[in-house]
Amino acid sequence: MTIPPHKTPYRTLLSACYDLYETEAALRDFAPLPEVCDAQQITPKLHPACAHFLNSDSTAPAQYKAFEHAIREAAPALIWPHIYHPSADQPDDIDFRFTDRLATCEIIGYDAPFTSEEMHLYFVYLPPDTFYPWHKHPAEELYFILSGGAIFQRENKPDQTLTSGDHIIHETQEAHAIQTTDAPLVSLAVWRNHLGIMPDLIANPHR
Repeated sequence: MTIPPHKTPYRTLLSACYDLYETEAALRDFAPLPEVCDAQQITPKLHPACAHFLNSDSTAPAQYKAFEHAIREAAPALIWPHIYHPSADQPDDIDFRFTDRLATCEIIGYDAPFTSEEMHLYFVYLPPDTFYPWHKHPAEELYFILSGGAIFQRENKPDQTLTSGDHIIHETQEAHAIQTTDAPLVSLAVWRNHLGIMPDLIANPHR
């Protein structure tokens, strides 16, 4: 089933993104939303991990509830990909079971109902007690936490525990990892520059 991009829930979700940007300077300053987002048709695809998000109880504070409601309503009409697959050139100590728990989709991007060459906007969900292994990518990235939280690790920098309303920036090719504890991570990830190159899993740089 291919859903035309002018239909709801796509437009409702895009409107919620603009509303969120209106109130959060960190998002605007890192990578402003395009004044006009080009729409494109997509064929929805659900990753099994999406069920972790859809079956979870919302803990979003009041200022983020509208956005979370919009992403939940749009979820069945979005593409939730498998980003990582085991291969011979990856570190042999990576536990790939995390791929069954990592739920992410593009709202603005190449596999999204809206596209832009200026920035990409992702939704990312990690359940409690999940480790997103060390990885890096050429794109600069900002994580903005909507609800829950996680411990963000970066090479040669102290760990940071982020919760709702916090944000962190990953520089180009900066190795980083994410660990949730007793709460899920409900977040946005914004990319700018080098948008077409996917992340690579790497060995723990602290070993």
